[in-house]
Amino acid sequence: MKIIKENLFTIIIVLTVMAGAGLIIFSARSGEDWRIQYANNLGLNVDQFTKDITSATLKQKVDADIKEGNDRGVTGTPTIFVNQVSLPFSATIKDDLDKKITELLATNPDQILIEEFTDYQCPVCKEYHTNVAELVTKYQAEEKVVWVYKNYPIQNLHPFAYEAAIAVEAARNQSKFTEMAELLYGNQENFKGPKF
Repeated sequence: MKIIKENLFTIIIVLTVMAGAGLIIFSARSGEDWRIQYANNLGLNVDQFTKDITSATLKQKVDADIKEGNDRGVTGTPTIFVNQVSLPFSATIKDDLDKKITELLATNPDQILIEEFTDYQCPVCKEYHTNVAELVTKYQAEEKVVWVYKNYPIQNLHPFAYEAAIAVEAARNQSKFTEMAELLYGNQENFKGPKF
């Protein structure tokens, strides 16, 4: 019993030090919705965020994205469209997208629209997000490249992706879309239950 108490005490000290150093992002408050924990972590107005994630408006937005994806032939994530044309799924998406943008810029278009249908619980979407973000940053000076995120949670594979999509939209309402998306992608391993 003494060993258990000593180990428990050590664990509590280590966790306290890690939390103080910012290495533990989320509180362990039992029963708290993980989306609220994320909102707190990002410094969002939690009352407004809570209203938003429970409103019909954001559910309708996510459902509209899913319907649009279905209407456009999206069958999985990630799916990327450039100026309304779907890019084939590829392990070399960064190079493929870079080549496509370069080709389009040579024609001097008014705008290059990159639409990404994504699922925040999808590991491949996480990698695509990183690659597309790098390219959008690269071409930012052109002021012609527009990147639009569309929600396409695949609930039969990723049971918490729909809730994550609503959380991202609620964060968007407070100008924290990118921060919430990156927080979700960076914590995919935590998607094991509705409450972490």
